[in-house]
Amino acid sequence: ADTASSVPAVEDASVVQVEEASVEELRKLALEKGKRIVLLCCLAGGISALDRQAMSVAIVPMAQELSYSASLKGSVSSIFSLGYTLALLPLGLGQQLLSPKILMASGVLS
Repeated sequence: ADTASSVPAVEDASVVQVEEASVEELRKLALEKGKRIVLLCCLAGGISALDRQAMSVAIVPMAQELSYSASLKGSVSSIFSLGYTLALLPLGLGQQLLSPKILMASGVLS
């Protein structure tokens, strides 16, 4: 009877070891995925920053080619900034309704 009661204790110990190993593997996997997510978010942020800077760089040759006045250059820049700001409202709604993969892909591809 004593040997029968000690066998489950050994099995319980092995189950605990397996569970601990699984938890450690899950932590490593989560860390790897977390690093990938942070990297992708940084990439998306960098692309977004380049997008915002593009207009301020592009307005100079556009103004020369199309003979924009200083006030028209300011108006074009202001309208671009206003449009960029107003686009945040539907994007915020989309962020809550759509898959993050779809939203990020559409932002990078558009």
